[in-house]
Amino acid sequence: MNKLLVISLFSLTLFFGGCYYDNEEALYPGTTCDTTSPTYQLTISPIISANCLSCHAGNAPSAGLTLSTYEQVKSAVQNKNLQNHIMQQNGFSIMPPSGQMTNCKIDQLNSWVAAGMPN
Repeated sequence: MNKLLVISLFSLTLFFGGCYYDNEEALYPGTTCDTTSPTYQLTISPIISANCLSCHAGNAPSAGLTLSTYEQVKSAVQNKNLQNHIMQQNGFSIMPPSGQMTNCKIDQLNSWVAAGMPN
């Protein structure tokens, strides 16, 4: 077999074999997820900052949806199907596009919504 072909196949195997999304919950078992008394400032804002603002902020936000403030996030939950996107439900595409958030972050968001979305 041609050496170049063998090296190429080996390189591709290493490259694609090394590409995966780590699951935080699987990597760090036993960590607790605090879903008690979530607020926008302490719980939701850091989640949105880490997972959404790279696309949904600034002068030309993706899909015309800005998630930079409490009011914008609250409105997105009420009117823009934010939870359906985050949980990939009801035919909505997954957000963020890099892969689903951890179950803990989703649970925190759902607890925040159930608590009336306190600031």
